[in-house]
Amino acid sequence: MKIVAVKIVIGALLLLLARFCLFGYLAAGEYADVEKRMPWRMGYGVAGVVFLWGAVRVMLWRRG
Repeated sequence: MKIVAVKIVIGALLLLLARFCLFGYLAAGEYADVEKRMPWRMGYGVAGVVFLWGAVRVMLWRRG
């Protein structure tokens, strides 16, 4: 039972971080200059995908 609670907490935190990255990705579009915009968008995009992948892995992890 403890493991389920830990999975839920870790998964929820990773989903919150992925959501933060989504908002960061969208907010990075406010830069008019592409040289400023693209590094931020790439960083937020990669981090968001990693956090989302981690949340899915944690939620689907089975005790072996």
